[in-house]
Amino acid sequence: MESKLRHLEGVALDQAAQTGEPDWAHRANNEVQQNDLRRLIEEYAADLRAIIRELRQKMN
Repeated sequence: MESKLRHLEGVALDQAAQTGEPDWAHRANNEVQQNDLRRLIEEYAADLRAIIRELRQKMN
């Protein structure tokens, strides 16, 4: 996940260097990181729900 973020950050910074818009790169990078973190949190939440479901079944 971290290497993917670094790659995407590099792409955004390269595009910014070509267009001369560093602010755009930072906004794009932040948006990508937020989306990736949101997806990661959703995956962890789904895993936790599955673990809780499994534990409840074992307790019954």
